[in-house]
Amino acid sequence: MPRKKKTVEVMTPKEQKFAEEIVTSGSRGKAMEAAGYKGNNAARIMKNPAVAEFLENFKRKVEKKVLCSYEWKIKKLIEIVEYEGDYDQHGNLRVDNRAKIAALAELNKMQGHYAPTSTVTIDVDNSEQLQKAARLYIDKLKEF
Repeated sequence: MPRKKKTVEVMTPKEQKFAEEIVTSGSRGKAMEAAGYKGNNAARIMKNPAVAEFLENFKRKVEKKVLCSYEWKIKKLIEIVEYEGDYDQHGNLRVDNRAKIAALAELNKMQGHYAPTSTVTIDVDNSEQLQKAARLYIDKLKEF
């Protein structure tokens, strides 16, 4: 029985322009316009096997770079936190605790361990809203 030949999908110049624009702008609309497409068929174009493969390969490359970079940063910050210190010329142990605290704070930021903040928008022309906001602010200050 003869083997089936594997067909390789090739992007048209318009599809190539569309895929490149998706990568650079992240906008389907901009990609459609840049590639010269009319209408709203970006989803159909993205399902094209060649376009989908191009976008998936790009995504993998970016994720690999970002992930390695993130892991490297975490590793280096942990090294700072765990560093035992060294000895000065008199034999005294020197440890830079400020660096350790800064590294811990950065690790907390990177891993999302800070409480979310909230924002209140008020109409300053409305004195009732202003009074409520002032009471809320004072109550929040008392919590600390």
